[in-house]
Amino acid sequence: MMSVPPSIGSPHSWLKELKSEERGLYLIHLLLTCANHVADCNLENANATLEQISMLASPDGDTMQRIAAYFTEALADRILKAWPGLHKALNSTRMVMVSEEILVQKLFFELFPFLKVAYILTNQAIVEAMEGEKMIHIIDLNAAEPAQWIALLQVLSTRPEGPPHLRITSVHPKKEVLDKIAHRLIEEAERLD
Repeated sequence: MMSVPPSIGSPHSWLKELKSEERGLYLIHLLLTCANHVADCNLENANATLEQISMLASPDGDTMQRIAAYFTEALADRILKAWPGLHKALNSTRMVMVSEEILVQKLFFELFPFLKVAYILTNQAIVEAMEGEKMIHIIDLNAAEPAQWIALLQVLSTRPEGPPHLRITSVHPKKEVLDKIAHRLIEEAERLD
C-alpha cells in the first residue's frame, strides 16, 4: 500500500506526480476501494474515492488511465441508478434509440473507408503480436460495431497452428448494443467452427 506524503498546497497534488506504473497501481487500488464502497452503499466514501480517481483517470491518458476513466463512469452510473428519477433526468439527452445508433454507425462505416483501413491495420497488429498464443483476450472499451472482430475471427481461424481461444470483452452503456454484438460474434464463431 502506498503511503500518502504530507500535502503541500492542494491536498491531492502528489497524485499528479506519480509515475505511470505507480499511478496504474494506485488507480487499481482506488477502483477496488470505490467498488467496495458502492457495494456497501457508502456513498460519501464512494464519492470521495471517485473524486480521487477523477484526478488520475483520463479517457486520453495511458492504458490504465483510460480503463479507469470508463470504470469510474460505470461506478458513478451504478450509484445514480439507486435514484431512477435522477438517473433518467441526467441521462435523458444521452438516450438515443439503439436502432438509430446502430444504423448511424453502420452508415458511417460504409461511407468512410478509413475506419475499415484502421480495423485491418489493428487486426494485423493483433495477429502479429499474438502469433503462437493459444489464448487471446481483447477488451473493446468503445464497442459499437462487431465488424472488426468478425474480420479478426476470420483471420485467426486460418492460422497454421489453429485458432486460439478468443475472448472479447465489450464495453457499451446500452445492453441492447452489447447483445447485438454478442449475437453477431457468436453467429460468426459458430459458422467458422
